[in-house]
Formats: sequence, C-alpha cells, structure tokens
Amino acid sequence: MITYQDRKKGAGMLNGSVTYVIVIIWGVWILRGDRIERESPTKILLSLVFTFYISRVIAATFFPFPIDGAIIDQQRAMSNAGFGVQRNLTPFATVLDAADSGPQFIQQIVGNFLLLFPLGFLAPLVVRRVGSATRAIVLVVATTMGIEFSQLAISAALGFSYRSFDVDDLWLNATGGALGVLVSMLVIRKATWLAPNAEPREATNERREEPELPSGITSSRETALYRSEL
Repeated sequence: MITYQDRKKGAGMLNGSVTYVIVIIWGVWILRGDRIERESPTKILLSLVFTFYISRVIAATFFPFPIDGAIIDQQRAMSNAGFGVQRNLTPFATVLDAADSGPQFIQQIVGNFLLLFPLGFLAPLVVRRVGSATRAIVLVVATTMGIEFSQLAISAALGFSYRSFDVDDLWLNATGGALGVLVSMLVIRKATWLAPNAEPREATNERREEPELPSGITSSRETALYRSEL
C-alpha cells in the first residue's frame, strides 16, 4: 500500500523536472546563429528567462503527476469517500478561507496572484505577436483558463481530483497577469529598445529628375532622339 509519506517522497509520481526538456529544446532554438545575430543580448536573455519560467509554470500546475496504478486506485477510493482535493465553484470562498490562516494565505492567494505576473510582463517583450496590451491580456486569460480546465479534464480522466479546479484561481491568475502586462507596457514605453518589434524602416522613394529639353524640340520623336543621345 502506498502511504502518504511515499506520495510525499514522489513514489509512483512523475516529477516536474521533466519540464526541463522544454528549456533545452526551446533554448537551443533561441540560441541558433541567425537569431543571435538579429536580436539584442537583452532580448536573448529575456527569451531564455521566459522559457525557464514557462517550464516552471507547467511543473507547478500539472506535476507531480500520478503514474502508478496503486496510487491512482487509492486516490479514487479516497475521493469517493469524500476525502482529497475538492473543487471550488464559489467565488471568493478560497480567499476567505485562506485569510484565516497566515501561511496558507501567502501560499494560496499570493502565489496564485503572482503565478502569471511574469507571463504578462515577459510575453510582450519577447513574443512579437503579443506586442500590444490587449493581446497580452488575452494570452493571460487564455492561459489561466487553459490551466484550470486542463486540470479539470485530467482529473475527470483519472477518476479523482488530482488538482483542484478553483474559480478563485482564475481571477487571481488573471489579475496578477494583467498587472504584469501593465508593468511591461510601462517598460516598453520608457525603454523602446526592449520592445519586441523592430523599428519600421521608412521607404524613401526618390523621384528621378528628368533633364530639361532644349528649346526647339516639340515632337515626341525629336524628344526620343535627344534623350538617346544623352
């Protein structure tokens, strides 16, 4: 039988360290030769930080993941008996409960608020298609909804809530991410060299000046002959 201590040690669980594969693959793509020549060192550094951050978000929200059949069966039995992780569909219920306990409040509320702050801050700086505040906020909202509903779908597939679907997580994540977007827009405004899009190149259309025709040339044939002699 798998005990609580075994689960705490990670027996039969897939650890979040597997997400470092994302860092390696994405890092190699970022550091390819043409990108290093094209992008500034600051942009490259921010891209690497963004990659590491994404891997840590995945690790924090989806891992450790149960892969041992005994653990899955045990968790199903506990869930059917009313124990284990519970869902929250009532807004502010988790916030009010966590407010009564200091350490849990910091971990649950502040942690969820800050989870997507780096996403809102870094995405407009390193992803060209997320250069505007509107697109960045859409990305933040889509990410928090994707995380929560993915956890819900995986829990349904496993037969127990391995991660809690909490409506408070949605607005806490989105609010923190939106604050990150606001800070990012201020940084871009003050330091334009950090903006993801390069400055547009202004095309200059120089008009070719035609030489003046001498007096006495009136017909188009005479004009063509004169220009051919130039």
